Amino acid sequence: MYNFDFPPFIYIDFICVLIIFIISLVSIKSKRKEFVLQNSQKIQKVKDLNKKYVFYPVNPSYTYIKRCVSKKEYDRISLYDALCDDIIQHTIFYKDLINSVNHNKKQSNIYNNEYQKILTSCNDVENELCENNRFFKKIEYDLCDSIRLSPNTSTTMHVKKSYVSPQGRKSYETYHDYNIEELSSCYNNAVNKIKETKTKKENMKYQREIMTDSLRYDVMKRDGFKCVLCGASAQRDGVKLHVDHIKPVSKGGKTELSNLRTLCERCNFGKRDKYDPYGAN
Repeated sequence: MYNFDFPPFIYIDFICVLIIFIISLVSIKSKRKEFVLQNSQKIQKVKDLNKKYVFYPVNPSYTYIKRCVSKKEYDRISLYDALCDDIIQHTIFYKDLINSVNHNKKQSNIYNNEYQKILTSCNDVENELCENNRFFKKIEYDLCDSIRLSPNTSTTMHVKKSYVSPQGRKSYETYHDYNIEELSSCYNNAVNKIKETKTKKENMKYQREIMTDSLRYDVMKRDGFKCVLCGASAQRDGVKLHVDHIKPVSKGGKTELSNLRTLCERCNFGKRDKYDPYGAN
């Protein structure tokens, strides 16, 4: 066995030389980087390109959890319907999210095309620099890549529904990740539901507004001022008479003579908004 027993100052000298060597490498790399920054037109062009484009912040994923209050609700509602209900409650958030992703996707394609054109272009000055300094091109490429804009052009909505029994003995959960295309489709369906609900409410309000006293009197006179179901009358039986929509306004019924009839208060309250399109009403 050979035993090399060097004096301590040898180790100290070696460490000092190593430190100096590392510092020199860092200094050389820093000077090369500074040289490229001062002479590269491509880097300046990429900086100018970045100023032209605005991208919106979009997270890679979002999460929505539907916590069901009963096992029956858990079995009844689908993940798609749960997401649709949440969209109806937070329409602005989902609208901004989808618009931001679509904006980023469209602008990113144009930006990347212009960015690639900058990288592939090369003038006489840069050609000379590349030939005289073999590090120039690599450093230039890395610096351009470091300032390149990389917006999120897609996102995922993680939708989960869950239910835990009151005693906590049983728990259920299921989930699905909706991509931006599926999310957009669900959003469009939710918006259509909102429009249909608004139109329905406006129609219901209008149909009730056109129920005039004159029309109410014409209906009762046509029906002999008695309930068409039980035959009770205000004069003989002292009941209160109502004018009822045979097909309820809530189900699309209109305020017109053919859809109106006289009912006593008891029959009207019992009927409520029931309607059988294929049977007796």
